[in-house]
Amino acid sequence: MTDNSPRPHHLNLAVGGDVARTADFYRNLLELTPVELPRDRDSYDAAIATLQDRWGYQYHFIPVDPSFAARHGLPVNPLGSGHLAFRVDDIAAVRARLDAEGIPYSDMGEWAIKGWYQLFCADPNGRVIEFHQVLDGGVGDTPGQTSP
Repeated sequence: MTDNSPRPHHLNLAVGGDVARTADFYRNLLELTPVELPRDRDSYDAAIATLQDRWGYQYHFIPVDPSFAARHGLPVNPLGSGHLAFRVDDIAAVRARLDAEGIPYSDMGEWAIKGWYQLFCADPNGRVIEFHQVLDGGVGDTPGQTSP
């Protein structure tokens, strides 16, 4: 995946308690700035907090939803404990690589964030990994940028 090398984009942390309080802790500790993402509230309307550092790396805080995958018949739960996310230029190439390696994944399409096509897999220890591609009109790489 040389031309489509995944690059770190965000860390998603599932919070078992007060999401806003946890996000405030990290915002203050790491001097992060709140950023709004154009979420698809029909698909996922959880109380989340999204912050980013001065380099554009994001931190997403979500409530834990351990039964999400089972309710939707998915092999990987993106909302179980959080995940590390990588942005790619060609999601089809990532899908092909996962298929070739026999790695199960949840193909979420354009789901939680408008303009992001998302796939979720897990490493051998069960840690969830997101790969997403920004579609036309989606949130780009510019810090603080949102869709029109």
